[in-house]
Amino acid sequence: MGLVTKKVKEKIEVVLKQYKEIYRPMIRSRHPSHAPFRTQLRKLPFRSVVRFGSLTELEDPASKNGSRIELNSKEAIKNSSSKLLMKQKFTEFGVKTADWECFNSREDILIFTNNIGYPIVAKSYNGSRGRGNTLLKTEQELLNFVENHNLNGYIFEKYYNYNKEYRLHVTKKGCFYTCRKMLRQQFRKHTNN
Repeated sequence: MGLVTKKVKEKIEVVLKQYKEIYRPMIRSRHPSHAPFRTQLRKLPFRSVVRFGSLTELEDPASKNGSRIELNSKEAIKNSSSKLLMKQKFTEFGVKTADWECFNSREDILIFTNNIGYPIVAKSYNGSRGRGNTLLKTEQELLNFVENHNLNGYIFEKYYNYNKEYRLHVTKKGCFYTCRKMLRQQFRKHTNN
């Protein structure tokens, strides 16, 4: 969550003591990497929920009457779960992202790749954790892909081979959480050192 100085921690404790009730944020996620947040996040003087991909309805009075603050709304989760909606939002709000397009024809994809070069990635609108992604390194690989897939379910973007990838969770006020994404074998190697 970032480094907090001793002085800042002391100020936070003083503020929290003013409140009669404090609440631990609810974490909505099935991913095991989010489990520590259920016990390690600081309690707050208001009810809150942080969604990491979960669309589960909350059945408590605080949620129904709007007195629970929500980070990553269900609408935001839906936007980030769809590669198409996510890329459209990035473009709409000026977020830097790889060149991308949607196509209905083979000719249009070939024009796109002639302009940006190879490799490109075909990404299924609803894929996650690498599922639904196909790396296309040559024109022949692209033509084979086009022959065997319905193009209406994919975005195509320029591929960049970075050795690290980060996930950012943001609100209108800025980033509230970031983490480095790792493959399982990277995580095991990292934790065993």
